[in-house]
Amino acid sequence: MRYVLRMMYKNIPGIALGFLVFSAGLIVSASPAFAQTLSLGIYPPIIQVTTTPPSAMKQTITIVNEADTPTSVAISVLPFTQSGEKNGQVKYLLPSQTFGSDPHIFDKIQLLEGDQPVTALDLAPKQKKNLTLHIGLPKDEPPGDYYFSIVFSTTGGSTISQDGAVLTGAVATNVLLSIGPTDKTTGTLDEFSAPWFVENGPIPFKVLANNLSHHFIAPTGEILIKNMYGQLVGQVNLLPVNILEGTSRYIPSTSDSTLTTALWPEKVLLGPYKATLVISLSPSGPLFRRTIYFLALPWQYLLGFVIALFIMGIIIYRVRERLK
Repeated sequence: MRYVLRMMYKNIPGIALGFLVFSAGLIVSASPAFAQTLSLGIYPPIIQVTTTPPSAMKQTITIVNEADTPTSVAISVLPFTQSGEKNGQVKYLLPSQTFGSDPHIFDKIQLLEGDQPVTALDLAPKQKKNLTLHIGLPKDEPPGDYYFSIVFSTTGGSTISQDGAVLTGAVATNVLLSIGPTDKTTGTLDEFSAPWFVENGPIPFKVLANNLSHHFIAPTGEILIKNMYGQLVGQVNLLPVNILEGTSRYIPSTSDSTLTTALWPEKVLLGPYKATLVISLSPSGPLFRRTIYFLALPWQYLLGFVIALFIMGIIIYRVRERLK
């Protein structure tokens, strides 16, 4: 049982899994909110570890049975990468796929209940248990990133398809482990766009960042919107989502983390606007700045205004004719 996570990784088939989304809201949430699937709750939903060997760390994981009946929970560990949708959704790797530079990384990671490794749990109704994730790295541990989910599933027996998709029936804590020393953050801003013509708001901006680093990043940034007079009329704060190494991701706004767009919620708009994006891939850069323009013209209102002027003109003309 010493290398419990390695054993769980080898027994991936037959575990019921949740459809896990690398949700931006979960990534930045600091409140003790539980991710709910079926009758299970788990906290935290995301664990981020950046360390340089030799090192050891411990993180508490809380699992709760919200049901009024007892339940048995199987525990598994699943490596993942980001899916090709560029929206933060994860894609699980099959056992045959390459995972990181150290094939024995799970020998150095344990999930403990007290001092004992654990691969399954029995939870009474409304019972809460605290487990400990322990990561111990030797001095000669090579640098690299490892992304995996610790999955808590009720017994059921779902399997992973060939494309890495999974079925419902579980909750998980996603672990982002970055072993340093890390290299300099590099990447590109692949897209900053919005519809060039709109009738009204809200305005969806697409912000696509590409992480070329060998470690995950969490870019921060904002979009500043000015009107035709150069006045600042809007600001869209970007959600600091995680972007895995070698992947691209659309960055949403804090106002709606469920979208792949950064949303300016203003509805009543008129005239040309200038939008400037300022984004940094890390506290030390690189920093990108890009500007686009769009035009808002609510033609329905303008048409109504023109019709109203036309009717008013007819009335004025008839009044003058009568006065003559």
